Amino acid sequence: MSSTINRTNTTTSVLNYAIKQIEQEYKDIPDSDNIVEKVIDRIIQASNNPPINDFEFILNVKFEDIDDINTILFHPLTDKHYQYYAIFLNKAQQHENNNINNDNNKNNNSISKTCSLLITLIFLIHR
Repeated sequence: MSSTINRTNTTTSVLNYAIKQIEQEYKDIPDSDNIVEKVIDRIIQASNNPPINDFEFILNVKFEDIDDINTILFHPLTDKHYQYYAIFLNKAQQHENNNINNDNNKNNNSISKTCSLLITLIFLIHR
């Protein structure tokens, strides 16, 4: 891992799980090292600064710490964790549709980036 940050055991564990899933997915693709490195770097960046505010805003749920969000993102453990993906993506779309003409809404760009992250993780790790 190229980035270093003080992580809890939970975040380290779920991040390692995600990285192993990605490495496994790409292992048989010729010359995939560069792709894998870029994807893992993005995953590490997301774990260093998980979108807690977006999750709390869209889901209207208070999360205790980054471990909660990182577990949901990288290694969902319960049905509720998986449900957050569907709820978030649905409500984020509704939020975007309601604010489509409001250029001053600073949350739209952040929420859009979080949606992209969730969709990427669904395809790379959670299928």
